[in-house]
Amino acid sequence: MINKIQVELEQLQEQIEKRKEHLSILIHQRQELDQASQRLIVCEKVKQGYSREGQNDVNLHMDELLRKLNSLEESIHDRNRQLNGANEQRREFDRIMSKLSEWIKTIEQQIKDPLTNDLQQTTNSLKEKNKSIQALLESTKDRTNEFDDLTRIYMIVSSTLNDTDRITLDEKYTLLQEKYNRLLDNLTQRLTLLDEANRERDEFDKQNEYVQNLYQQLQNDFTKLKQQSSFIDDNRHYDLLSIEKHLEQFKQFLKRLDETNNNLKELTRLQRLLTSKGHRIDFRTGGELNANLKNLQEQIHNEIERMEKALQTENDFYHLEKELESYLQISSEHLKSAQY
Repeated sequence: MINKIQVELEQLQEQIEKRKEHLSILIHQRQELDQASQRLIVCEKVKQGYSREGQNDVNLHMDELLRKLNSLEESIHDRNRQLNGANEQRREFDRIMSKLSEWIKTIEQQIKDPLTNDLQQTTNSLKEKNKSIQALLESTKDRTNEFDDLTRIYMIVSSTLNDTDRITLDEKYTLLQEKYNRLLDNLTQRLTLLDEANRERDEFDKQNEYVQNLYQQLQNDFTKLKQQSSFIDDNRHYDLLSIEKHLEQFKQFLKRLDETNNNLKELTRLQRLLTSKGHRIDFRTGGELNANLKNLQEQIHNEIERMEKALQTENDFYHLEKELESYLQISSEHLKSAQY
């Protein structure tokens, strides 16, 4: 509030100085008019004192004085018009200066928070922040037309000022230009950093989704195969090839599980990298996924163990069956030999 009052006082002081200068000019002009009037009165008196023979010379002299007086009055009017025009241009200059200054202050207020605050947001919020900064940058670039108008008026006003006032005006104009250029640079840099941050978030989100899909597909396939092989146990007789096929499929699940674990490790590495850069990432799903993968790994091993037992049982039964067939064959042959 104090700063605002101080600015208003400075502007009021500046207007007072201008009015004093304008008043001095008018006083000087009035003095010139008074002097011319006095000369005219003197000439009238001189004219009355001349003889009739010199009347023509006096008339000529008086006409010349009147012409000069009219010329002086016209010059004064021209100067007044120039001053009025300059004052109007100065008011327009001050108006644009004030408008641009307030606008720059408003934009600076919107981007005062550091980038680290943006990185604490969710991915969607970060994308919205990116769009917001993009819009502010475009709006800032669009202000170049107003700066062109300000520069044009500045050149006009500057040419009508004395050295002291011209220096003051130059300082104000240069300061505003520097603020504008600095704002443009800050917005451009901020947008570049946000673009990079959004690319990093997108990469993480895509990798996270990919790993989640790998796990979910593996879980679904495992559940389906487990249901298909649920009829197999180590106490019943089943087709040997069918058991071997299921066993091999469960072993393939282990390879897919290793691949999923490797992708999870890469995802964890990426999450730590982004965290070190200031990103705030809720990675509780990573811990849940790691626990789910360990649980799935245990289930796969259980199924492999069950298939191996069933396979062993089937092999034992197969060999026993072969031994029995061989025994029966030998017994049959012995029986036939005994009959002969």
